[in-house]
Amino acid sequence: MKRFGLGLSMLLISVSLFALTDSVTHDITLNVDEVAMIGLADASAITLAITAPATAGLPPVGQTDSTKYLHYTSLIDMTKTRAITVEWDLANAPPGTQLLCSVTNDLGTGLGTKTPAVVVSNVAQNIITAIKSGNTGTAGTDGANLLYEFEVTDPTLLDTESDTPTTITFTLTEAS
Repeated sequence: MKRFGLGLSMLLISVSLFALTDSVTHDITLNVDEVAMIGLADASAITLAITAPATAGLPPVGQTDSTKYLHYTSLIDMTKTRAITVEWDLANAPPGTQLLCSVTNDLGTGLGTKTPAVVVSNVAQNIITAIKSGNTGTAGTDGANLLYEFEVTDPTLLDTESDTPTTITFTLTEAS
């Protein structure tokens, strides 16, 4: 009888333990904010020069640089896109020259479409369009690889006494 009573007591206790439950709820609102951030993997200055050609009689040669990478993060409404523009703070290029800027690599899904090379000026011009939501990564060679090409347009206008510092500005902006 003691065994029966002990077994019945244990059964009632275990039923009681499983029967005690309670819960509570609350609401959470989940927001995704718009984000537009841009940076360079390496923002140090570069120098491009016009140099002598390989053979006498040929025009002077402009240097190129492809060591810079743009990093960016974009979160935007699915019906809109962003673009990245380039411009500088000069009124004009040094006489007889121009600076071209382009993106050399494919950017990946949602990270935009590169445009053909643009002549950099004091008017913002698209170098990447159709950017949706996404991010390029932050490693040294992640993102949009920039190519600068310093070109001679008219050798008769070149002035060897002029060094022309300028600041290049890239802007991530809403396009549509």
